[in-house]
Amino acid sequence: MYSTDNWGYGYSNLETDLGVWGQNDNVDIDFIGYSVLDRKLYVLNIKDESKIAEFRVSIHARTHPNEVQAWYVTDEMINILLSETTLANRLLNKVEFSIIPMINPDGVEMNKPRENSNDVDIESNWGSSNPEAEVVALKSFFGDLMNSDLPIDVMLNMHSAYACKRYFVYHHQNGTSYSFTQQEKSFIASIQNYFEGGIEDWNYYVSWSKGTPTRYPESWFWRNYSDQVMALTYEDMNCSSAGSYDVTAFALLSGIADYLELETLDLDIFPTDKNSLNIYPNPASKSRSVFISAHTFRDVDYQIHLISFDGNVLEIPISKSSKNSSVIELQLDNVPSGMYIVQYASEGVIMTGKLIVN
Repeated sequence: MYSTDNWGYGYSNLETDLGVWGQNDNVDIDFIGYSVLDRKLYVLNIKDESKIAEFRVSIHARTHPNEVQAWYVTDEMINILLSETTLANRLLNKVEFSIIPMINPDGVEMNKPRENSNDVDIESNWGSSNPEAEVVALKSFFGDLMNSDLPIDVMLNMHSAYACKRYFVYHHQNGTSYSFTQQEKSFIASIQNYFEGGIEDWNYYVSWSKGTPTRYPESWFWRNYSDQVMALTYEDMNCSSAGSYDVTAFALLSGIADYLELETLDLDIFPTDKNSLNIYPNPASKSRSVFISAHTFRDVDYQIHLISFDGNVLEIPISKSSKNSSVIELQLDNVPSGMYIVQYASEGVIMTGKLIVN
């Protein structure tokens, strides 16, 4: 149970989770420096040691402590990467992830909505002649990675906005370049494909129309590395309607995989057997969603059944049901714990997969 302070997730919660994540063979836990009040700024390096990574993705959250929703999305991304599912295999076959769960732990612990312990908003402190300790540490970390044999390809700066929308902060060509704006559109579209209607179009929030600012992490990336890095802020919903963090995480990671043009392996996104369904997460938790994909979903009407091993057929809501969707979301509200067969049927084509609900 998370604390009632710190917007529900504090530094002690993080250290508890670090102990769990660190037991996974694909995780190396380190720290990039210290906060103003000498709290460690932890980083999770997630990679498959048996593979040679070709890409690096960097993600950081809790710059603004009260934007905890973005942390919950990041947490779900970590869960996916450690899940040994087909999506995790697809990503970790070629990608190393560097994830900083809490870049402003002092602000979190002091219940400051947007500032660190010096009452400075570190998000807009990157252009300062005397930046805060958290900015110094993160900038140094980014610089070391960019000068390494595996520089950053995608950087996500995780936030959540009172606008109660999910969107990316798109950078205008006046502050970047025309070619980069095309990359931005492609990146955002690749993620939207997995969360139909859940993430706003690229032009919902347009920034940098008057030129490149100096005070943000993305400014630093553009001024130093131009279009080498897809560096963007993602804004989740900061309101009572927030949720679907697992759906969002699934979309972000799937879209990243597509953007990096990671190949679809037999042991990957789709099962080798064309009559089988791929189901994530599996095992699943009650009152959550699962996602199913198959080698192909026919562009016709279909039905989904959840069948218990004693033969009972359960009715389950389908919240993403367009005929041409590559991924279908199923909601497990009121589904008892147990083992089930998920059955997809359309015009004589039947595909099945096994699902465990905890």
